[in-house]
Amino acid sequence: MDVALPILALMDLGILSHQISYIPGWLLLAAGICGIYLASAIVVNDSFGRTLYPNPGPLVKDKDGSMLGKIYTEKYSTTKPALKRDGADA
Repeated sequence: MDVALPILALMDLGILSHQISYIPGWLLLAAGICGIYLASAIVVNDSFGRTLYPNPGPLVKDKDGSMLGKIYTEKYSTTKPALKRDGADA
C-alpha cells in the first residue's frame, strides 16, 4: 500500500498519466498476497510450535538483537517467574 498510494495521488494530481493505472493495482495485489502468506505463516507456525512456513526476520532490531527491546520483553513477558519458598522443602 505504501508504494501504490503515491502513484495514485500523482495520477489524481495529473502529474502521472492514467495509462499506468494498472501498476498500483498489481502492487496492491502483491502486498495483499504477502500479507495473507505472513499472517497464515504466523498462525500455522504458532499452532504447530515449529516452523512450517518460513518467515523473514524483523527489519529493525535493537543492539541486543531483539526487535522489541529489553524493557518491553521484561515488562510483558509471558513466562511466569519461579515461586520463592521460605526455606521449606515441602
